[in-house]
Amino acid sequence: MTAQLQKDIDDHKIYLVRGKKIPPPSRYCFHCKQGVCYTFLPVDEKETTSIEFRIGRFHQDYKKLVIEAKDDSYFATYYPSPFENMSDKKIILSLEEYKKVVHRVYMSYIREWDEIYDDPTICDGTSWKIIISRYDYQRKWSGNNAYPPSWSRFIKAINSLDLPTFK
Repeated sequence: MTAQLQKDIDDHKIYLVRGKKIPPPSRYCFHCKQGVCYTFLPVDEKETTSIEFRIGRFHQDYKKLVIEAKDDSYFATYYPSPFENMSDKKIILSLEEYKKVVHRVYMSYIREWDEIYDDPTICDGTSWKIIISRYDYQRKWSGNNAYPPSWSRFIKAINSLDLPTFK
């Protein structure tokens, strides 16, 4: 190791991970092997007890997904729209599956989202709401016909479950 390399590591200009030099994001996710450039803390994932997501057209045509941790049980439940011809679908998740989907949700930069997204130029259309609950509080995001910039990452995260998909 050169003196300059050691100085750069000490000054946090680069990180040495498994023998590779990695540029300095504000944080580095060893699970995803990518830089995380927002205020992401492992405690957020660890203390998350549920993620609730609902989306649909106005007037009760919405579907909902709830991902929960209760005691030592982890599960996800899909609640279809009243207009879908199917019943609720619940799956049991392992601890690893639960952690993985929660991690993916946080990796969609959800903590950086505004609380409300709205396009007032469209009547009716699609509304959505996300509630993340932790032991000590809830955080909510919602929108009407408008979405945050990393919306597709969030949708990909929840669609990783073996349940009906969202668009």
